[in-house]
Amino acid sequence: MLDFQTEIQAYKEALPDLLNEHDGQFVVIHGSKVDATTFDTYEQALEWAYTQYAGDRFFVKQVEVQAHATHFMRGFAE
Repeated sequence: MLDFQTEIQAYKEALPDLLNEHDGQFVVIHGSKVDATTFDTYEQALEWAYTQYAGDRFFVKQVEVQAHATHFMRGFAE
């Protein structure tokens, strides 16, 4: 089982800045980097992430004050 703590930590650290301008939008986290591109829908973020990080693991997360339990993570088979 993969540990996504790096991606989760990167999101938490970026969250205060993200909330100022991107509340409700979606971001893609790749390793310890939260990509600067934001998306209005989950589907847009996921499609973009597949083209950018094909074969690599990534994390799609909605920018929000209170987190929901649903996430999409790529890269389970390592």
